[in-house]
Amino acid sequence: MARTQRRIPPPPPSRPLAGSPPTPVKLPGWSAILDTITAEELDNDVGEVILLPPEYEERSEVEPEAYWRNQHDASRCWTTTFIYQHIQSHPRLARFIRPDEWTGLPVLAKPDGLPLETFIKSHKTSMYDESSSSDSAPTNVRIQDEYKPLIYQWALQLANALAHIHSYGKAETPSIWIAFGDIDISKCWLTTGLNIQLVGFLNAACQTPGESTHFGTRTNGSAFHPLEGKRGEDDSPTEQTDVSMWGCLVYELMTGAWPDNRVPDPEVVTTGQWPRLEVEYLGEIIGNCWTGEIADAASLMDKLRSTISGLGWQVIEDVLVGFDAEALFAQS
Repeated sequence: MARTQRRIPPPPPSRPLAGSPPTPVKLPGWSAILDTITAEELDNDVGEVILLPPEYEERSEVEPEAYWRNQHDASRCWTTTFIYQHIQSHPRLARFIRPDEWTGLPVLAKPDGLPLETFIKSHKTSMYDESSSSDSAPTNVRIQDEYKPLIYQWALQLANALAHIHSYGKAETPSIWIAFGDIDISKCWLTTGLNIQLVGFLNAACQTPGESTHFGTRTNGSAFHPLEGKRGEDDSPTEQTDVSMWGCLVYELMTGAWPDNRVPDPEVVTTGQWPRLEVEYLGEIIGNCWTGEIADAASLMDKLRSTISGLGWQVIEDVLVGFDAEALFAQS
């Protein structure tokens, strides 16, 4: 059955397009890659970054008929702007500042830390124990014991971000319903104290009252994906697929690889052949996210706090009491 797809329109520019200068970008400066989208630092010395679609290469192309405006990735960036304009700020979401005055592309606060992907690559050899792994048994790789609390805290903070996102569309906040979409390492930035933030809404599905649904997109091509094999009305993100993607990301943080790198069967999701992790690596919770036993982020937060408390940590909100993440890397 055909579905009604809503395309998020670009926000109207707050400055006249004719003769407007292009958005200045600081080169070199802070930058990050979010699948096909780049985040580049604005040359204004106030700590701002802009999300740019790959087709936006010529900085003077701000006219309404510019080629990049009709491309899919521009729509993804405008979806991000649209959703941010409908929600309140949250410490576990990258902070939205404004739409760019000429393009409507989202301008976000520059984080105090690195993109998570860059950080993990820099510290991977010290963080992961590959001594027991081999080509025939790659599933043995685990995060080193001293770094497990860091992953516990990141898992809590990512779940907290999802809980905030999923709180919209309920009776208390009916202004918009949101499912985040592809939650992977490229959509995470680090802030002060090595706390973590989700970035974006590039792949999100959303709906505002009285409007048709804007169906989300998928750019993560892994066979281990909750939308793998789905077609038609079922191939758009939901709250449950967000929780499942959380499980995939935390699995990667615990083992150093996305689940399909450990269990390469391309039908692993459609047949339910889940890779296993021990409880101390949050394996039970991750498995429950994949099977659908945990279907929303509020339930995930409750289960996660209980499990981490059972592992010996006191949890307040989404932080571990007495844990100093930066001390782990003080000698790096």
